[in-house]
Amino acid sequence: MIVGMEYTTPQGDFLVFGPFASLPFGLHAEEMLPLVDAAGGVAVAAHPFRPGRAVQEHILSSPDCRLVEAINGRNPATANEQALALVQRRNLVALGGSDAHSLAELGKVATRLRAPVRCREDFVSALRLGLCEPHRMPTAVTSSLLERRPPPAAPYSQPPCVSEEFLPR
Repeated sequence: MIVGMEYTTPQGDFLVFGPFASLPFGLHAEEMLPLVDAAGGVAVAAHPFRPGRAVQEHILSSPDCRLVEAINGRNPATANEQALALVQRRNLVALGGSDAHSLAELGKVATRLRAPVRCREDFVSALRLGLCEPHRMPTAVTSSLLERRPPPAAPYSQPPCVSEEFLPR
């Protein structure tokens, strides 16, 4: 599991992954995006064209905005189409998210990673390098996942992380 947060700015919402414990609340997107980047994290423009919750155009055009939630499970189709067009036009990194507000919505849209991920640093590196793509899950798959009972939890231990293996040499 990779922990992130949805960060609300006056210019729109962002999904933040990486170190964010010291990120102050209430920042404008223009301030928040470079801070997250400098701390070694990534900020993803969340549901950028959702009616009433869109990310402002000048932020989406900024060089600091490089990752976009291109397919969101709660968006109208037109909002996702606009986000996919933006990704194509600006050569941005596209992600997908279910934006689940109920168990039945969980996992309907996901981000497929093209790199092994064992920890947060690996995840952030994969996103920075664009080793990801949005993916719609078949309803049958998400339904069958909800019907399974997980095995009893084993004691948690943090797996080793060597994120440098994904960085260009």
